[in-house]
Amino acid sequence: MQAAAGDDVPSQSADVMEVTRYLQASRQAFSLIETLPISQRLILDVHRTLLAGVRGEEKSPGEFRKTPVWVGRPGATPVTADFVPPLSGLFRLKRATCFSRLRPAGIGGYTTTVSDGVG
Repeated sequence: MQAAAGDDVPSQSADVMEVTRYLQASRQAFSLIETLPISQRLILDVHRTLLAGVRGEEKSPGEFRKTPVWVGRPGATPVTADFVPPLSGLFRLKRATCFSRLRPAGIGGYTTTVSDGVG
């Protein structure tokens, strides 16, 4: 309700700021998808907008993760974790292949293309 009331940004709670960023990032994505294929560039631009000035802004907005992650119980390590995703180098190859093949084909559909959208 704060955002709807038009309160100034400095007086907004952290939660309201995060929701506002989600809305801004969503609008940006819908706008960019009109001229760009789904690409690393599009995703990183939207990610930069999403984290600007809110919780997580110190976590390299507009960049892909450079450190490993894992899913597990508190105190888990990559060795004891329930799930450890592929290393980033392998993901980078798969990501490039994925992005080189996706392109929006109007609302609700996608077609393939050879553009990676970077640049």
